[in-house]
Amino acid sequence: MDPLNCLYGKVGSSLQNNVAEEKYTYKYELRSYLNLSHYEVNKDVIIKIYDILPEGINIGYNEEEIINNIRLYDYFYNKYETLKLKDGTTFASNGDLEKYIRQHTKVEIDYNYQNNGRTKISIITNLSEIDWSYYLTGAWEPTYAYIRYFIGVEIPYDSILEYGTSYLNRVDTMWNNQEYDYDYKYSSTGSSNKSYRGKDTSDLDQDGDTEEYLAYNSFSINITHAVSSQQAVIKQVRTDLTQGKYVVGTAEVNAGGEYDYKLRVTTGANSIKDLILYDNIETITDENGEDVSTGWKGSFLGVDTTYAESKGYAPKVYYSTELNPGKLTEVPDKWNLLDDSVNKSSVKSICVDLRYDADGGEMELSPNNVVFVLVKMQAPDDKTLMTSANNMFWTNWRAIDPLGAVIDNVEGIYSNQVNVEIYKLDVVKEISGRKIWEDNENAL
Repeated sequence: MDPLNCLYGKVGSSLQNNVAEEKYTYKYELRSYLNLSHYEVNKDVIIKIYDILPEGINIGYNEEEIINNIRLYDYFYNKYETLKLKDGTTFASNGDLEKYIRQHTKVEIDYNYQNNGRTKISIITNLSEIDWSYYLTGAWEPTYAYIRYFIGVEIPYDSILEYGTSYLNRVDTMWNNQEYDYDYKYSSTGSSNKSYRGKDTSDLDQDGDTEEYLAYNSFSINITHAVSSQQAVIKQVRTDLTQGKYVVGTAEVNAGGEYDYKLRVTTGANSIKDLILYDNIETITDENGEDVSTGWKGSFLGVDTTYAESKGYAPKVYYSTELNPGKLTEVPDKWNLLDDSVNKSSVKSICVDLRYDADGGEMELSPNNVVFVLVKMQAPDDKTLMTSANNMFWTNWRAIDPLGAVIDNVEGIYSNQVNVEIYKLDVVKEISGRKIWEDNENAL
C-alpha cells in the first residue's frame, strides 16, 4: 500500500437535541487522503471504507444521501484540464470531479450486521479510470486531495440509558485492494491525521481473509446532557424493514424475515428488585386467560439476554407449553428451563427471571436505569397474509425507596401492544395476480 494514504475520522457537526423525537442527531466526516503525486502512471485507485456503528447508534442517512454528500478538497491548483480519464475525457472544475466521484461510489447499509444489531456501512469509490500520470512531472507538487464522506446518525434517548453517553466509532479502510503495512501519520498545517494497522478479523471486505491488515481510525462521540427516565414497561420491535431501529406500534417485515421484540423495563426515582418478565408468544389473553388475539404467529427462535448479563444479571429463561401457566413463583412446576434441546414450536409462554446475579445475590436495578431482553422471532414465509401478529408482555417486581424500604410489590403491569405484519407491497403483488372466486358459477 502507498504509505502516503490514510483515513481520518471526526465529528463533523455539533450534536443536535431533538426533544420532540427524543433523540440526538449529528453528522461526522470520514476523510480519505490521496497523495496523488506519488502514484505510478495509470495506477488504479480504489478506496474501500467499512464503518460498523457502535451499539445504540442508528444511521440517519440512506445510501443515496451518503453519496450526495460526498465532497472533495484538493491542491490541484485548478489544473483540471491535465487530470483526465484513461479515455481522454478531462475535468473542467472541482464540481465536475466531485460529480464523477459520486457517480463512481457505491454504498451499502446492513442494518443488522452478522445479526448483532449493529449497522455496517460499506463505501467503495472506484477511481481506476482516472489517469494520474500528469502528477509525476512534479510541475504542480505537492498534489494531494482528500475525499470527504459525511454520515448522519441518531442516538435515541433510550440508547443513552442503555449504553451511556460516550461512543467510540472505529472505521476501517483499504486502498487498491492492498494490505496496510504499517501505521502512518500524515501532518498538514499543524494537524495530525493517523491511520493504524489492524487485522480484518471479522472479514469486513468479505474476501475470506481474516489475517490481512487494514488501516483503521477511531474517534469518540460524547453527550454531556443528562437523560432521565421514569418507571415504565415498554415493548418495541425491530424487523428487517425498520432500518435497525426499534419501534412501537406497527412494523412491517418481509415474508420469512427475522425480527425481535425488546422487553424493556426502566426505573424512575426508585430502584426495583425481584424482577420477572412474562410473555405469551404473540398472544393476547383476556382476564380469564383466554386467547383473544387475531392474526398469525411467528416462529419463536429464542431469547437473547446479553444486555441483562452485561448489567450483572444472571438471567434464567423458562418456557411453558401452556398459554397462561401462571406465575413462576406460585406454580414453578409449570415452567421449565429453556435450552437448545427444547422444541421451540411447542413454546407458548416464556418468563425471564432477573432476580439474581451469578453468585445468587439479589439484583437491584438502580434509579434512572434500564434493563431489557430480546425475544427472537421469524415471520411466516407467506406473502398473502393480510393479518398481523400482536404482542405485549407483563412484569412482577418490588420497588425500593432510597432507604431500602419496600414501597410496593408491583404485579401484572402490562406493556404497550406492538404489531408485526407482512410487507404490504409483497402482499399486494402476490394477491394482484390471483383470481378471486365469488361463487360456484364464477368459473372459466
